[in-house]
Amino acid sequence: MEYFATVRRDRGQAIGLILIAVALIVTVAVAVAGLALRSAHHGRAQTAADAAALAGASAGEASANRIAEMNGARIIFYSELPGADGLSVTVRVSVDGVAATARASTEP
Repeated sequence: MEYFATVRRDRGQAIGLILIAVALIVTVAVAVAGLALRSAHHGRAQTAADAAALAGASAGEASANRIAEMNGARIIFYSELPGADGLSVTVRVSVDGVAATARASTEP
């Protein structure tokens, strides 16, 4: 008789564990999605910075600004340094709150 009483008290215990497991899975999924989105924004920012730096080295700051805008970026820093054999350009851009820096040169 005692066996059946024990079974009845344990009834429904799995529901609490299942709810905790589901909450944990949802939390991990949201965290992974956030990291993936941040990684995508960083990749987009780096691509825009690379393209703007190359454009700046070959055609100047106006061209770098135009290319950055075409990639959805905003230039937050632009620098041209003349070298012995050409020009070195450093560009820092921001895309969706994520910044990236790139450098390009006309030197061989």
